[in-house]
Amino acid sequence: MLTDHRTSSTAPTTTSQASAAPRTQPAVAAVDSLSPDPAALAEGRQRARFREAFEAIAPQLAALDADQLDAVNLDVLGAVTVVLGVLPNLQSLAPSMRAALPQLDHAAIEALETYACAAGHAHIRALATIRAVGPIGALADRATTLRETLRSDAQALVHRGLVEPSALDNFRGTAGYRVLAADLLVLANVLRAAWTVVQSRTAVLP
Repeated sequence: MLTDHRTSSTAPTTTSQASAAPRTQPAVAAVDSLSPDPAALAEGRQRARFREAFEAIAPQLAALDADQLDAVNLDVLGAVTVVLGVLPNLQSLAPSMRAALPQLDHAAIEALETYACAAGHAHIRALATIRAVGPIGALADRATTLRETLRSDAQALVHRGLVEPSALDNFRGTAGYRVLAADLLVLANVLRAAWTVVQSRTAVLP
């Protein structure tokens, strides 16, 4: 009798081979841990939106004469925020406004979002070119560093569920001395309000 000594080409998986198989779950967890901060993504999208609006009307700006320009006498970023906030209601009223107020420049009204975003971008660019000197400049540098430190601490507490995300709704993080001071007050109030919960879980000192 002939005995067939051939074995199957598909060998059973051994315990050592199974342990050597790749595990995908830790990799997925690692990718999740590297996911960008949603707040940072939103801020980046807003900056891109402002920049694109500015570039869209750049030819109109270049065509302006010097005597058509006025000195800035208002809170530009505050005005931009107000305009973008009321824009949905204003757009819903557009048909009624065309009928009741035909003399208005409705093309300009329709482009209001573009103009507001472009104004925000122009203002931020202008602020970036201004460098304060003397005690105010040094104080602003210290305050800006402190704002970033407190913002990072507050966002970490939000991430851990110790502070409500809505507590940071009034934080703006943009340029300007008044905004800087307001942001520091917002962060200080957020941390004070949650102090009994977070005092042992943050590097911030009272």
